[in-house]
Amino acid sequence: MLSDAPANFLAGEWRPARSGARFSAGMPAALWPQSGAEDVAEAWRSARAALPPWRALAPARRAERLAALARALERDDELVRVLGARFELAPAELAPHFAGLERALEALLERRTPAGEARVAWCVPDWRELVRAPLLDLARELLAGRVGVLVSDARLPELGQRLAQAAGEAQLPPGVLGLLHGATRELLQLGLAGADGNAGCTLVASGSVERMAELRRLESTAGVDARLRALRCGVHEVDPAETLEESAAVVVERAFGRAATLGGQLPGALGRVFCPARLFSRFTEMCLERLEAGAAGAEVPQIDDEAVLKLRAAWELALDEGATCIAGGDASVASRALPPTVFTNVETYMASAKRQEPMPLLCLLRGS
Repeated sequence: MLSDAPANFLAGEWRPARSGARFSAGMPAALWPQSGAEDVAEAWRSARAALPPWRALAPARRAERLAALARALERDDELVRVLGARFELAPAELAPHFAGLERALEALLERRTPAGEARVAWCVPDWRELVRAPLLDLARELLAGRVGVLVSDARLPELGQRLAQAAGEAQLPPGVLGLLHGATRELLQLGLAGADGNAGCTLVASGSVERMAELRRLESTAGVDARLRALRCGVHEVDPAETLEESAAVVVERAFGRAATLGGQLPGALGRVFCPARLFSRFTEMCLERLEAGAAGAEVPQIDDEAVLKLRAAWELALDEGATCIAGGDASVASRALPPTVFTNVETYMASAKRQEPMPLLCLLRGS
């Protein structure tokens, strides 16, 4: 049974939260199940029931079902519409992210994921990773003969909903992939507490450095094997051997390009750049020119008010530290879509130069 209405997906069926509680999220705002302890217990029951027959299935058959899931996501026009509305992206801008999901899965299959212990994988992806990374994380677990429970990110619950929808279209056996909506931290704590000797738990999660630190404190829970991936903004060093035009193009695209960064994170995958002092002025000019000329210079929609506040706080901190804002950064704009922000006169000792949270704010530093 398939459903486009907000619901949990348990034992192959779409269900409301047992308590009937709901929360408002999404774009346009919809009411989503606010899952609780009863829903978590139900997710464990359906996962444990699905585990033996799924493990008994030949690896090639498991791979066939997962390939069908990837194909369903590739042609999911509704997910393209939802993401386009949320992030103000045209279908053509989203196309590179959805193209090749099945090929990415095939590359994973070629590495022949070995059979693992009989575990239930609780998967808690961060919204910034969108579809590709959560799909591959789930595929690794399912290919190894484990089953999964996906806890959607409440900031963008549509992603989990559409992934479960694709699992239904791919006819994954009931219980092999479950979906719970609600308060992520509460559901995760309840889920990990449900692990036992008959079906241990694997925690697969991504998110901010702070979030990963919090999840590591839960690793001591009996029976939990954790695979955590922190999302950090990267560092780039300008290579004097390359032309400054090429370096500026790469930097601006990584920091602010929308379609290109959808393969991993939304804009903000690059946070700081070191450029040799003798090339710094010209490199800065070229970055600004590239911003003005290209699509990467367009305003960047933030996921929610919290993301807007974080970006504005980072802007104000850089100013307080004495950095110079040379592009974007208008903290007074009452909008969720903010312009790409570039700071210069940033020193290595500043907190701005050590920021790890991905956001569309770039710091240019003089290197040796």
